[in-house]
Amino acid sequence: MTFKSWFYDHFVAARYDKTLAEITDDFRQICIDRTTVKAGDTVLDLGCGTGLNQPHLAARLRADAGGKIIGVDASENMLAQARARAQAQGYADRLQLIQGDIRNLRQLVEGPVDVVIATLIFSVVPDWRNVFAASFELLKPGGRYGTMDNYWPNPSLRLWFLSWTFAADAKRPGFEPLQQAAADFQLEYHPPDADVQFYVAYGTKPEQPE
Repeated sequence: MTFKSWFYDHFVAARYDKTLAEITDDFRQICIDRTTVKAGDTVLDLGCGTGLNQPHLAARLRADAGGKIIGVDASENMLAQARARAQAQGYADRLQLIQGDIRNLRQLVEGPVDVVIATLIFSVVPDWRNVFAASFELLKPGGRYGTMDNYWPNPSLRLWFLSWTFAADAKRPGFEPLQQAAADFQLEYHPPDADVQFYVAYGTKPEQPE
């Protein structure tokens, strides 16, 4: 267990939903909408935490279309909450949860996948650029990638404290690797004129040349 996963197990998991579920729900939905998740897709939910993306994903995949969510996270306690959420909301049969360090993603998940969703993870995980590269490799050509996070290059003391409580680095431009890799990169800030902003970035993996 890494220090970050230990920290999230013991200090973050119990309060994560109470603190972040409501204020991030709209931005999670926007990210999933922009990434055009559709029935039958296999979706990698990277750094899935307590599974807050998964009800939105399950609604789009549809039970009768063969779609699947693969959630990966290092925190055992957060995955336990994701598992309980899936059981309560009826999509556990379409969900595979994997506990492990996503810096070892290539050993944890066998691709390809149709969609990658990465929310509030690139500001937290160490070696985040290589984590992005590994997840982008798992995406099939023509697949869609969406990420949502915060980015405050010059945070106030209040915002710095908020980031510190989640062991996050809000100065990381987590959208940059996707900007460099995607065929049709787009970047949005939500809400557009607020003190606390989240970005949603999305794009498509280029088709392989014939």
